[in-house]
Amino acid sequence: MAVDAGGRYFPAEAPGSYLRLGFAAAATPAELAEGARRLGESARAEGATVRPG
Repeated sequence: MAVDAGGRYFPAEAPGSYLRLGFAAAATPAELAEGARRLGESARAEGATVRPG
């Protein structure tokens, strides 16, 4: 997994805090989907706005 400050991926939007996560592989598509669901749930619990990209 790669973690990067995500602002440069949204140049047409107002400045803000972004976090972009990139995944290279997972054992199965279902495993990847579950990981994304868990990350989103955790981020929302901390008050983040989660936007799929």
